[in-house]
Amino acid sequence: MRELGHVGEGDSRIDLVDLGVIPYREAWLIQQSLVEKRVAGLVPDTLLFVEHPPVITLGRGAQRGEGAWVQADPGTEVIEIERGGLATYHGPGQMVVYPIFRLDRKHASLSRAGVVNLIRALETWIVATLSSLEIKASALEGKTGVWVQGLPSGATSQALPLERKIASIGIAVRRWVSFHGLAMNYATGTEPWRQLRPCGFSADVMTDLSMETGRVWSREEVLHILCSSLRSHLV
Repeated sequence: MRELGHVGEGDSRIDLVDLGVIPYREAWLIQQSLVEKRVAGLVPDTLLFVEHPPVITLGRGAQRGEGAWVQADPGTEVIEIERGGLATYHGPGQMVVYPIFRLDRKHASLSRAGVVNLIRALETWIVATLSSLEIKASALEGKTGVWVQGLPSGATSQALPLERKIASIGIAVRRWVSFHGLAMNYATGTEPWRQLRPCGFSADVMTDLSMETGRVWSREEVLHILCSSLRSHLV
């Protein structure tokens, strides 16, 4: 665990913590512990950055059977969790971000003025980060997450979907504190997504930062660019 400092002050403060690469269940327990501490007012709002070994998580929709086709590879655990949404994959080459935020409709920060506002703020943050890298992306109506539009620079294949998903979002709330959150692909490749229908979509729509830019990105680089654009969108 590495403390990255904080952004904002007073009620708008967000502590930034890098958990490194740890198993999903371990991070899940850390989130739940922080939720209880945030409810009790023992810690400020906290943003956790983490990467997981391969795992498929099933949100509440997938547990009801919606878009729930999963055929996990050997060694890939499948876990039912309490967030909203369907099935998604976490694994190497993906930055996962968990906001442990107290939500309040009267909060001065729009990102903490309710769960829908938080989801929109997370989307806007990723869109702005990608824009700084000259990648055209947006949130699409009826499709939670962030989508890249058009063909990548220098792409020769016309077979690529013109809308490709680069980040997924699924939030849970307990006693007005959020957990679970955002996953942005930076070097996952396409193969892991063929184990499932990610968020109910074909695996073919998934992309990552390395594919979109034509260069390989490291975890530290991605952590840096995300933290650099954080203040403008979540504080």
